[in-house]
Amino acid sequence: MNLLSELMQHIGDAGVDELVKTAGLDREMASKAVPSGFEVILEQLEHGSSGGLGGLLQHGAGALGALMGGAEPSLPDPQRAASTLASKLGVDTGRAGHILTTLLPLVLTFFKSKGSSAGSVLGGLGSLFG
Repeated sequence: MNLLSELMQHIGDAGVDELVKTAGLDREMASKAVPSGFEVILEQLEHGSSGGLGGLLQHGAGALGALMGGAEPSLPDPQRAASTLASKLGVDTGRAGHILTTLLPLVLTFFKSKGSSAGSVLGGLGSLFG
């Protein structure tokens, strides 16, 4: 099972519900936005960090730390991510940014649940990509 399929299996419905509730999307649009949003987030985590796997681990650890510490996690290049998702869904970049902001904590929580520490989670994430 690939990573996107695993994310969809474990948190796809929760992502749809959250987008319906917080982003004002109807279920049909939210159902399209979740896998597209997950793809953009994974691409950002895989390729968006400078420095290859080291950059990924550094940014990912910061994002997970923010999530655990109550701060707002972010992607390496949120403007590019929003623009990419906006193009995929045919929505404006503001709406796409809100979708990504809603989905990112769900994705990071999923990775956090896959291991006992941020390092092992992100190490596992790195191995899934390469």
